Amino acid sequence: MRVLLLISVLVTALALTAAPASACHPESLENPEPNHHGCGGDGSKGGGDEDPGTDETDATAPVVTALRTAVSMYFSDTKCFTGVTGTLHLSEKATVTLVLTRRGRAVTTFVRDSPAGSSGSLSFPRVRSGRYVLAATAVDAAGNRSAERRRRVHIPRPRC
Repeated sequence: MRVLLLISVLVTALALTAAPASACHPESLENPEPNHHGCGGDGSKGGGDEDPGTDETDATAPVVTALRTAVSMYFSDTKCFTGVTGTLHLSEKATVTLVLTRRGRAVTTFVRDSPAGSSGSLSFPRVRSGRYVLAATAVDAAGNRSAERRRRVHIPRPRC
Protein backbone atom coordinates (compact mmCIF):
# COMPACT_ATOMS: atom_id res chain seq x y z
CA MET A 1 0.00 0.00 0.00
CA ARG A 2 2.85 2.35 0.88
CA VAL A 3 4.57 1.54 -2.39
CA LEU A 4 1.43 2.36 -4.34
CA LEU A 5 1.06 5.65 -2.52
CA LEU A 6 4.72 6.52 -3.15
CA ILE A 7 4.37 5.69 -6.85
CA SER A 8 1.26 7.81 -7.22
CA VAL A 9 2.99 10.74 -5.49
CA LEU A 10 5.96 10.44 -7.86
CA VAL A 11 3.72 10.20 -10.91
CA THR A 12 1.79 13.27 -9.79
CA ALA A 13 5.02 15.19 -9.16
CA LEU A 14 6.36 14.26 -12.59
CA ALA A 15 3.08 15.23 -14.21
CA LEU A 16 3.23 18.66 -12.61
CA THR A 17 6.83 19.36 -13.64
CA ALA A 18 6.31 18.17 -17.21
CA ALA A 19 3.01 19.95 -17.81
CA PRO A 20 1.90 20.25 -21.43
CA ALA A 21 2.34 23.58 -23.18
CA SER A 22 -1.38 24.28 -23.14
CA ALA A 23 -1.40 24.08 -19.32
CA CYS A 24 1.06 27.02 -19.06
CA HIS A 25 -0.01 29.31 -21.89
CA PRO A 26 -2.71 28.42 -24.37
CA GLU A 27 -1.13 30.79 -26.90
CA SER A 28 2.18 28.89 -26.79
CA LEU A 29 0.87 25.93 -28.76
CA GLU A 30 2.47 27.36 -31.92
CA ASN A 31 5.95 27.19 -30.35
CA PRO A 32 6.25 23.90 -28.43
CA GLU A 33 9.91 24.37 -27.42
CA PRO A 34 10.27 24.18 -23.64
CA ASN A 35 11.58 27.19 -21.77
CA HIS A 36 13.27 27.22 -18.37
CA HIS A 37 9.92 26.77 -16.58
CA GLY A 38 9.07 23.55 -18.40
CA CYS A 39 6.26 25.26 -20.28
CA GLY A 40 6.18 25.69 -24.01
CA GLY A 41 6.89 28.98 -25.69
CA ASP A 42 9.88 31.15 -26.30
CA GLY A 43 10.49 32.22 -22.71
CA SER A 44 8.69 35.52 -23.08
CA LYS A 45 6.00 36.44 -20.62
CA GLY A 46 2.68 35.68 -22.27
CA GLY A 47 2.18 37.52 -25.49
CA GLY A 48 2.40 35.35 -28.52
CA ASP A 49 1.40 38.40 -30.59
CA GLU A 50 4.84 38.77 -32.19
CA ASP A 51 5.15 37.62 -35.75
CA PRO A 52 8.63 36.11 -36.21
CA GLY A 53 8.43 36.81 -39.96
CA THR A 54 8.44 40.60 -39.59
CA ASP A 55 11.80 42.32 -39.81
CA GLU A 56 12.26 45.84 -38.44
CA THR A 57 15.29 46.76 -40.58
CA ASP A 58 15.25 49.86 -42.75
CA ALA A 59 15.45 48.91 -46.42
CA THR A 60 14.55 52.33 -47.86
CA ALA A 61 17.43 54.44 -49.10
CA PRO A 62 17.35 58.18 -48.42
CA VAL A 63 16.47 60.43 -51.33
CA VAL A 64 18.44 63.61 -52.07
CA THR A 65 16.27 66.22 -53.78
CA ALA A 66 16.44 69.91 -54.56
CA LEU A 67 20.22 70.18 -54.81
CA ARG A 68 20.78 73.86 -55.54
CA THR A 69 24.04 75.77 -55.93
CA ALA A 70 25.04 79.40 -56.13
CA VAL A 71 28.30 81.23 -56.61
CA SER A 72 29.20 83.52 -53.75
CA MET A 73 31.78 86.25 -53.28
CA TYR A 74 33.89 86.66 -50.14
CA PHE A 75 35.78 89.84 -49.41
CA SER A 76 38.76 90.48 -47.20
CA ASP A 77 40.61 93.76 -46.64
CA THR A 78 42.64 93.52 -49.85
CA LYS A 79 41.26 90.56 -51.83
CA CYS A 80 38.05 88.98 -52.93
CA PHE A 81 37.37 85.27 -53.26
CA THR A 82 34.73 83.15 -54.93
CA GLY A 83 33.07 80.11 -53.47
CA VAL A 84 30.12 77.79 -53.84
CA THR A 85 27.13 77.64 -51.54
CA GLY A 86 24.32 75.16 -51.80
CA THR A 87 21.25 73.61 -50.24
CA LEU A 88 19.62 70.21 -50.50
CA HIS A 89 16.65 68.30 -49.07
CA LEU A 90 16.67 64.79 -47.61
CA SER A 91 13.81 62.32 -47.23
CA GLU A 92 15.21 61.00 -43.92
CA LYS A 93 18.02 61.64 -41.45
CA ALA A 94 21.35 60.70 -43.06
CA THR A 95 25.03 61.49 -43.39
CA VAL A 96 25.57 63.57 -46.52
CA THR A 97 28.81 63.54 -48.48
CA LEU A 98 29.37 66.40 -50.92
CA VAL A 99 32.27 66.19 -53.34
CA LEU A 100 33.35 69.14 -55.46
CA THR A 101 35.31 67.90 -58.50
CA ARG A 102 37.18 69.69 -61.26
CA ARG A 103 38.36 67.83 -64.35
CA GLY A 104 37.61 64.49 -62.71
CA ARG A 105 39.62 65.19 -59.54
CA ALA A 106 38.12 65.84 -56.14
CA VAL A 107 38.93 69.35 -55.00
CA THR A 108 37.05 69.32 -51.71
CA THR A 109 34.96 66.82 -49.76
CA PHE A 110 32.38 67.82 -47.16
CA VAL A 111 30.69 65.28 -44.80
CA ARG A 112 27.79 66.26 -42.56
CA ASP A 113 25.02 64.63 -40.52
CA SER A 114 21.78 66.15 -41.72
CA PRO A 115 18.20 65.86 -40.47
CA ALA A 116 15.25 65.03 -42.69
CA GLY A 117 14.06 67.97 -44.73
CA SER A 118 16.23 70.95 -45.51
CA SER A 119 19.89 70.59 -44.60
CA GLY A 120 20.54 74.31 -44.43
CA SER A 121 23.38 76.08 -46.16
CA LEU A 122 26.46 74.23 -47.34
CA SER A 123 29.48 76.23 -48.40
CA PHE A 124 32.81 75.69 -50.12
CA PRO A 125 34.66 78.98 -49.64
CA ARG A 126 37.72 80.04 -51.63
CA VAL A 127 37.27 77.99 -54.77
CA ARG A 128 39.23 79.02 -57.85
CA SER A 129 37.41 80.04 -60.99
CA GLY A 130 36.53 77.27 -63.43
CA ARG A 131 33.99 74.53 -64.11
CA TYR A 132 33.11 72.13 -61.31
CA VAL A 133 30.68 69.32 -60.55
CA LEU A 134 29.06 69.08 -57.12
CA ALA A 135 27.98 65.51 -56.27
CA ALA A 136 25.83 64.65 -53.24
CA THR A 137 25.14 61.21 -51.74
CA ALA A 138 23.42 60.32 -48.48
CA VAL A 139 23.79 57.23 -46.26
CA ASP A 140 21.26 56.54 -43.49
CA ALA A 141 21.90 54.77 -40.18
CA ALA A 142 21.04 51.36 -41.69
CA GLY A 143 23.70 51.79 -44.39
CA ASN A 144 21.33 52.43 -47.30
CA ARG A 145 22.97 54.69 -49.89
CA SER A 146 21.04 57.18 -52.00
CA ALA A 147 21.51 57.74 -55.71
CA GLU A 148 24.15 60.34 -56.46
CA ARG A 149 22.82 63.79 -57.38
CA ARG A 150 25.05 66.03 -59.48
CA ARG A 151 24.98 69.70 -60.29
CA ARG A 152 27.33 71.60 -62.63
CA VAL A 153 28.81 74.80 -61.26
CA HIS A 154 30.64 77.50 -63.21
CA ILE A 155 32.64 79.93 -61.10
CA PRO A 156 33.68 83.10 -62.92
CA ARG A 157 36.80 85.10 -62.16
CA PRO A 158 36.32 87.39 -59.19
CA ARG A 159 36.00 91.07 -60.04
CA CYS A 160 37.07 93.24 -57.18
